[in-house]
Amino acid sequence: MRKVLACITILLSALSCQKVEVDCTYTVRVYVQDRQSGDRIPAEDVKVYAFAADTSQWTVAGIDDARRGVITSRENPGEKLDNPVVAVKIFDFEDGEMKYNGKNRFDAPFTQQNMMLVVSHETQKIFAFGNANLQYNLDRMEVTLVLELYRTDREPYSQGLWEIHNEGTEVPVGCAYTVASRQQRAEDTIPSSVPAVALGSARLHVFYLSGEDGEAADWEAASYGNAVDGILTRKSNPADRREAAVADIEYNDNKATATITQAKTVLVVYDTIQPMYAYAVVNLENNPETQSDEVTFEPYRPNRTIPAGEDNRWTVVMGDTRVSTFLTVSPRHKYSEAGNAEPLMTATGYAFYADSKEWDIISYEDALAGKITARSGGAVRSADMTGEKAKYGMRIGFEMTQEEGHDKVLVVICDTVQPMYAIAQIEPGKNWPENLWQTVTFLPYRKDDIIPASGSNIWEIRNGATTVPGDEEEDNR
Repeated sequence: MRKVLACITILLSALSCQKVEVDCTYTVRVYVQDRQSGDRIPAEDVKVYAFAADTSQWTVAGIDDARRGVITSRENPGEKLDNPVVAVKIFDFEDGEMKYNGKNRFDAPFTQQNMMLVVSHETQKIFAFGNANLQYNLDRMEVTLVLELYRTDREPYSQGLWEIHNEGTEVPVGCAYTVASRQQRAEDTIPSSVPAVALGSARLHVFYLSGEDGEAADWEAASYGNAVDGILTRKSNPADRREAAVADIEYNDNKATATITQAKTVLVVYDTIQPMYAYAVVNLENNPETQSDEVTFEPYRPNRTIPAGEDNRWTVVMGDTRVSTFLTVSPRHKYSEAGNAEPLMTATGYAFYADSKEWDIISYEDALAGKITARSGGAVRSADMTGEKAKYGMRIGFEMTQEEGHDKVLVVICDTVQPMYAIAQIEPGKNWPENLWQTVTFLPYRKDDIIPASGSNIWEIRNGATTVPGDEEEDNR
């Protein structure tokens, strides 16, 4: 037994003294990334160095040392190593000419296992280092490094075997930033009972701030007038002002898309109809190619400011706002009881904030002129709204605004050719819906007749001496 143990001891001793040979071509493939989730681009402006050292004992003091190929002792910062193996950029031969292969490979021959790698960028302030983690019995080994130029954090971070230091990279920002504007038209007492709807009258301003301007959160749109005029002021000193940048902005329905070219940006959205606006500091730290955002206004809550929070970057400022309802009326007519109703292209219309129990339109002439008369006396007043014609005159629209005394709207539609008009009382209701639709059908074959409203038909039609095709022939007989 003693002889066997002695033989084993001699064998282990012999193996421990034997040197394991390393002969490996070590390849580093380096990429850069300009934006999060963006394409990895082969890095051409980099250098790769290799040292016979270990990262537990050695480090890189900064970008200048990384570019020169110098490492520093962790225990003794005054001790330096500046004799690296310089990795060679690999080229391919094509048609007898040496051409860079675009894969950005850097090769270095290794003859020992413990090797430290340093990668530096020549134009951007970013570098990385790490142990090679070389394995025995390999004649070739390849690793990949991605330098994330878009990252603005300055703390070192890890990526596989690499420790990466970003001392201030600068990449051009190019983000298509889309803001969708919406409005909540009534209180949402039951979740989703009153959904926010598109606000197509909103416009966008883009502001770029420099390093001298301090934090972007220190700035605001101080008033609706400033929001419209494109003026940003410092919160602590309103006299310090910045004007909106000349930006490429496209509008599509309720969406505004701006091409943003700087990371330090403040956006301002304002409504062109009502005094309400919002502003926000946008987050482009990761240099996204596109970003979508949404801002919601609440015109039913006038004179109120909704500050930005953790879940919403927008500060929303409501001025003396009112909710409005757009009433669309489609005038039609037919020449006989059995005939088909057709669009009446010659109609016009007016609307009054008035109660039909107290006011009336007493003649066709008053209907044409947009006049109503008090039932209690002879007081006469003009229309609050003149209808807006659309779709070749087939539709007449009225923008009705919610405020005190506007709960009832008297609408008149009259024909400009024949002596006939129709009146209706509109009551938008508590929530003032964004749109109301009505159709009124005139019956000129019922001459000198009043056709009362009935059922779902809210229109009372008043005809004078109207005519229909064929009346002229009948008179000639």
